[in-house]
Amino acid sequence: MKPEILTNLEQIQYLQWIGESQSNCKKLGKWTAAWRGEKIIDVGGLYLENGKKQGFWKEIIQNFQKEAQVFQQGEYIHEQRKGTWKYIYKNKEIGGGEYNQLGEKNGKWLELWAGFWEQSQVFYCGEYQNGKKVGVWDIFYNFDGKNIKIGGGCYDNLRNGIKFGNWVEISNGFYYDSQVTYNGTYKKGKKLGQWDISYANKKIGGGYYDEVGDETKVGQWVEISDGFFGSSQVTFTGEYKSGKKIGKWDTWFEYIGNEIIGGGCYSDAGDGIKFGNWVEISEGFYLDSKVTYIGQYKNGKKFSRWDIWYKKNYGDQKNEMIGGGYYDDEGCGIKLGNWVEISEEFFSSSQVKHSGVYKNDKKIGSWDILYRENYGDYNQKIGGGCYDEVGDGIKQGHWVEISDRFSLDSQVTYVGEYQNGKKIGRWDTWYKKNYGDYNNNKIGGGYYDEGGHGIKLGNWVEISDGFNRLSQIMQNGEYKNGKKVGRWDIFYKKNFGDYNEKIGGGCYDEIGDGIKQGYWMEISDRFYLDSQVTYVGEYKNGKKISRWDIFYQEKSGNNTKMQQYILVFIFICKFSGGGYFDDKGDGTKQGYWVEIPDSFDHNSQITFNGQYKNDKKVGLWVEMKKNQRKNFKKIKEMKYDI
Repeated sequence: MKPEILTNLEQIQYLQWIGESQSNCKKLGKWTAAWRGEKIIDVGGLYLENGKKQGFWKEIIQNFQKEAQVFQQGEYIHEQRKGTWKYIYKNKEIGGGEYNQLGEKNGKWLELWAGFWEQSQVFYCGEYQNGKKVGVWDIFYNFDGKNIKIGGGCYDNLRNGIKFGNWVEISNGFYYDSQVTYNGTYKKGKKLGQWDISYANKKIGGGYYDEVGDETKVGQWVEISDGFFGSSQVTFTGEYKSGKKIGKWDTWFEYIGNEIIGGGCYSDAGDGIKFGNWVEISEGFYLDSKVTYIGQYKNGKKFSRWDIWYKKNYGDQKNEMIGGGYYDDEGCGIKLGNWVEISEEFFSSSQVKHSGVYKNDKKIGSWDILYRENYGDYNQKIGGGCYDEVGDGIKQGHWVEISDRFSLDSQVTYVGEYQNGKKIGRWDTWYKKNYGDYNNNKIGGGYYDEGGHGIKLGNWVEISDGFNRLSQIMQNGEYKNGKKVGRWDIFYKKNFGDYNEKIGGGCYDEIGDGIKQGYWMEISDRFYLDSQVTYVGEYKNGKKISRWDIFYQEKSGNNTKMQQYILVFIFICKFSGGGYFDDKGDGTKQGYWVEIPDSFDHNSQITFNGQYKNDKKVGLWVEMKKNQRKNFKKIKEMKYDI
């Protein structure tokens, strides 16, 4: 079996598979998985002595990440999937189908799109025959709980899995704010003729494929950028010849109006090679991060001086040079000497740059991290450290690093030591306030093992993923071999507050599996000043059981159960937020529930009230909203199958 290679950065950083391997490196026995130091409940299965999967397995999808925690579960027989397999998302079955005795998909399937995540819940619905798609396949987008048909087309019935006729397909980056589709014709599985590109049902581009049927682009095309969305409506306009870009291509950005922001020339020889002067956009280009690179190409490679420019979206809105450096003059595209580069998340409130030296395209020696505040005139050094002098880009010694979400409201840095590219020893977490005394204070940290494996050990104080001025959330507890064990507490420090208030927590088992047990008080994923929502209940072997209550604390500080006033005929009934999970420990919701949406906050206090049966909504559900008189009123009714 070919080994799986992780390309998902979150999985590389946070996913850990746990189990035994034989001397021949083949896996054996029970294997489980952990995510960010916590065991993923029920994920994994059994390997036989020959290293093949056997029996019931629960697996993560290839795109598994924080906002795409989707699982597949079903039966393996000697590494082949057999029978019914299901997709599970948020403890609900959302799709699946059957495998035949040869391990091939067969019959009706509801499949998840490869790019499925919270804001891109896209499904493909159609039929398989012996592992090949046949007949009509529809594409659905689940938005606000409703499945909307957004595309689809036909496969031949000869079981070749070949597309034909008219198709509407979605872009690779399709999501709520980037609803881009492609509309055109297939012949024998190849695109031909006119294909149009639409955004939010409005044609924005497209072009022509030749009639030969080898998917060769010809003539004038308008294409979209890879990161196209509402605030980054970037298109490229130019000509194709025999499938290769030729001549001048312009880069356009539409926001209120449409303007040329860059471009350059391709060789007229039809080899698709860039040459001469170019103005290119950054990978993360959008309204609040209008960054461009200006320089020259030679034989399709960058050479000599390239400058980085940033056009502000505030104040004087001028375009200014903020960085750059040199590529080798031989045209190999190799960075050399001093460079000033921007961070991957560069935007108006996170104007972070990295300054240092390249040698043969690898960072060496001392590199500084610089930061300029909104409306600021100068760059201040906020961090940095050293890469080894060998030229393999490995961090060594003392470093001050910034958090992944560093910005004006979240100026978080981490301070500690690297050894051969791995964190070792004590690492501290610092937070510089952008209000009050503007002090830089140590707020957390802990220890990594001295062996250079990057494993957390002992007591740690960690910040939440979304830590910022209005959401100063920290967690305090113990790690054992990189897994959370024992008691962990959750603390919250209010804006302008002087102390950390304990607002939740609970226990992990002492074995070191990262499994939650017993009574827990948890916070919502987007907990902040205006949305202080907590969930209180019990875990058993990592699964919620029995009664769970939802609490909401107003800015005033009153922490009360959410109360519902529902008009039923002429009676007013009073209910608490929350509901029941069954006591079997499979995390299944049962009976009456009062739930809140992810967007719940002070200005949008909405609840949904109704019945669950085996984790599925049934019967009448009522949407309630709090009005200015602080009463909840019914605004909508929804009916689900019983």
